[in-house]
Amino acid sequence: MEYALVKVLHLGALVFWLGPPLGAWLMLRRAQQTIKDPQHLYQQYRLFYRLIALEHVALLVLLGSGVWMAANYSWFESPWLQQKLKLVFWGLLPLELLDILLANYLLPRYSKMQVEGAELEGWQLRLIGFYHGPFTYIAIVLIPCLTLAIMYLATSKQLVF
Repeated sequence: MEYALVKVLHLGALVFWLGPPLGAWLMLRRAQQTIKDPQHLYQQYRLFYRLIALEHVALLVLLGSGVWMAANYSWFESPWLQQKLKLVFWGLLPLELLDILLANYLLPRYSKMQVEGAELEGWQLRLIGFYHGPFTYIAIVLIPCLTLAIMYLATSKQLVF
């Protein structure tokens, strides 16, 4: 029974880790195309960053429940879990750590400064452009591919490569 509850928590966290950022990104793209008032657009950015924060809480629950299951069922020596952890630690976590730094700390402050009329430095503008441009597009491709491989490993217990 305990395993089933943790597994449901784990899968629920997976949904909250994947769903809000995609919805937030789509919402923000639409707002950027249609909203001309900087104050109103800033409100959309604030909502975007809050949804991204929810994603990061879900990631912590996802990782914590995964560690709990692996520790309680002695899976750490399993080849499938070792491969899964390599994908998580070398693929997903570097992206997520950068996302946490940018979306939870730096960019909300820069967005607020922009709306308040402060002039941002060139590197700050490039960082905003990087996050909402190349970084997001890389994440949109890489995260689903890694997640599918991880889900395959978790359900089949067979190695991917």
